[in-house]
Amino acid sequence: YLARGTRNLYARSAWSDDAYWSVFTSSPRQVDDHQQLNATNFVFARGGDALIVDPTPYGSRSSLNANAITMDSARVGGDYAPSQTPWGAAELPFARGTKSGVVAARGDATKAFNFQDKISDLMYLRRDWVFLPEGELVTIDRGAGSVPTQKLYLRFRTPGTLAGSTSGPLVARADVGASSIAIHAVKLSPATPPVIRTAPVGTACPYDKLFGACRIGTFATTEYSYE
Repeated sequence: YLARGTRNLYARSAWSDDAYWSVFTSSPRQVDDHQQLNATNFVFARGGDALIVDPTPYGSRSSLNANAITMDSARVGGDYAPSQTPWGAAELPFARGTKSGVVAARGDATKAFNFQDKISDLMYLRRDWVFLPEGELVTIDRGAGSVPTQKLYLRFRTPGTLAGSTSGPLVARADVGASSIAIHAVKLSPATPPVIRTAPVGTACPYDKLFGACRIGTFATTEYSYE
């Protein structure tokens, strides 16, 4: 099901108790408040087991609390960096569902880094997202800035305790309830290893300073991070 206004895409493999389901979102700024700056974010579950989660605190102005991609921008500085901005104009260029149960979408966050009256300097920043009813998700995350030093930030958060190899076969695994999750890095450029770490926990992000760099979650998660 696609909620066209809010650009939320809902996918389920079945209606059984152990079915896989997911939500993908990539929306422009809709209102001045009560909306997270998280174009390209998603969550993923199997039955009652939440595998990829969004622990973002209420009122956060950071894109680093959950699973959205973000990027350094020469337009975005100060307390807003390195997150998407309240002036952003992200989009969901396409969303498709098939009879076989495969669901796919593209989140375009290129203009999510508009800053006041300045247009984003990113050449592109997008996530191609695919839901397979067998219980797999695929994300292809690509970005390019106006200068080579601009960094892309990617993370997946799970309530399970991730462990595994981040050299050689780049795989991290965790158990969540009666389910297990494995995160496979198919291709990384540059080929630096991801980092597995415990995400900070708190009730709220700071309001007055460095709010764009807030990584706090409202409950305990492990973060698979690549920058």
